[in-house]
Amino acid sequence: MKLNWSLMRDLMRVDLLTLKGGKNNNRSIFTLMLVFFWATGFFISPIAGVYIPCLLGAIFVVTLFSNEIKYHSGQIWALLPVSRKDIVNARFLLCIGIFCMVCAATYLVMLLAMPLRLWSLLMDGDDVEILTMTAEKFGMSPMGLFNTAYFAACAFGLVCMTGTLRRYFRDPNAFDGQIQFTQKLKKARKAENFFGILIIGAIVVWALIACGIIPVGPAWSMTIAFLMQLTQAADGFIMAAVMLTMSVMHSVYSYVCTVIEYEAKEL
Repeated sequence: MKLNWSLMRDLMRVDLLTLKGGKNNNRSIFTLMLVFFWATGFFISPIAGVYIPCLLGAIFVVTLFSNEIKYHSGQIWALLPVSRKDIVNARFLLCIGIFCMVCAATYLVMLLAMPLRLWSLLMDGDDVEILTMTAEKFGMSPMGLFNTAYFAACAFGLVCMTGTLRRYFRDPNAFDGQIQFTQKLKKARKAENFFGILIIGAIVVWALIACGIIPVGPAWSMTIAFLMQLTQAADGFIMAAVMLTMSVMHSVYSYVCTVIEYEAKEL
């Protein structure tokens, strides 16, 4: 796929100006969200960084296009000399690009928080940090547990964001109004809900097994041992690669479906 990068930059710049301007802009929300969870990562636990990819994946698309939704200005694109595929390409590149940059910055900030251990200033002792205690239950290193949890959150956030972007192209009116958005969300987010429930359920079951609450029979012991080794290997990066690969495949699927559906849509 050959892209006109000059056109892509212009289209993305328009969306960024929309995000910055108007009474509906939510730059302060993103700033406060980042500052809050980064501070929580330093003074309570680096595991707080896990929330940022999830929240970003859930709210970024609606926040970015909030002015367009409010003023119903999406049809202006039909009057400009651009193809529908160009619009889809630009918005997927913008959303995924910002998502990856924020996730990478958060990961680096949380890595910095680990050796500083500022939570020891607020708590009694250095070994009461949540990440360390949980990692011991799983028989993992704190870094391995953090990598596994963080990249699972990144995978979920990416799936959620690209799915929301696909729905926005299909029907922007579905996001017009918080009540209507919530009602549509309950019906439309089946894939993302399933993905999220699968991750949360796996973590809960894994925790119960690690704590000895759920006994593991011989038939499952080999599978559990394999998954545990996969998670522990390379400080969780192998399992992270598996989850991120699955989320990228889902994002590609959402992109292809969006191009096809938007081309066939009457504006």
